[in-house]
Amino acid sequence: MEINDFFNSLLTGILTSVIFLILLYFFRPNIKISDCIAKDKEDDNIFRFKIINKSLFSIYDIRVRMFLCNEINGINGKNIKFEELELKVSNIWTIPPFNIKHIFQNEKSQKNIKGKTNYAAAFRTDYSKIENWGG
Repeated sequence: MEINDFFNSLLTGILTSVIFLILLYFFRPNIKISDCIAKDKEDDNIFRFKIINKSLFSIYDIRVRMFLCNEINGINGKNIKFEELELKVSNIWTIPPFNIKHIFQNEKSQKNIKGKTNYAAAFRTDYSKIENWGG
């Protein structure tokens, strides 16, 4: 009887772990970072980018860091130097879930959807504060 109890406990533990991992996979945050970095029209030193929460749930405690990467020639080849860029806002408490109505906005001629972009957050940095950034 002891061997059967051991295998039953082992099988139950493995099955519980697999179910938990599947739930974690489906409920993880789905965040999209914009492919492009936009340059401000009025000031050439200000750049902006956006992240979008495509999850079914809100995401909390968002911390964003941005780095400038420069190649530096070294004795044994090229190295990369990372310099952290200061963002105007780098911490956001929450981003609400994706608004599914926004997908069909143009098809249904809905011009005013309340809160249609509250599932996205924009960040900006100022390159004028960086010395020798090479751009």
